[in-house]
Amino acid sequence: ERNPDLDPKMQVPAEEAFSNKENVYAALVGCYDGLQLQHYYGRNLVITGDLASDNTVADGTKIEYYDMDRNSLLANNILVEGIWADIYQAVNRANYMLYKLDEVTFLTDAEKKDYQGQLRFLRALHYFNLVRLYGGVPLKLLPTLNDKPENFLPRSSVNEVYSQIISDL
Repeated sequence: ERNPDLDPKMQVPAEEAFSNKENVYAALVGCYDGLQLQHYYGRNLVITGDLASDNTVADGTKIEYYDMDRNSLLANNILVEGIWADIYQAVNRANYMLYKLDEVTFLTDAEKKDYQGQLRFLRALHYFNLVRLYGGVPLKLLPTLNDKPENFLPRSSVNEVYSQIISDL
């Protein structure tokens, strides 16, 4: 699905994303782009780390930041929800590309291994951030392509998540 806020020349339809080397590279760039989502490194992950410590004090009108500053978070805090959702969006991007790379025939083995290594590093980073923030989390290693119930996994243990991080690295 195309994002109407982006320049149409910068978007590649899903059915064309893995049709040539340039589009595969663009898909990889999209995986790195997940790092700058608003609730991830784009803003809130960095801010919440400082607010939860005594490096920063909440000031202004955002109650979510005050809750973080006072360490009185509830599950419905937009920061908690947003960070979770944005990191899992980034995980899904990496998973989708890893899944689709198996079908690509025009890359050399070295190129394919390079992409897979970068994607596994990104997934490991995403899970490292998830596990240190939330403890055991659902360990998604395949892309979510639909909203079927089998996509909703239970939390894995902290040890299982760290094992996957080590495996990906």
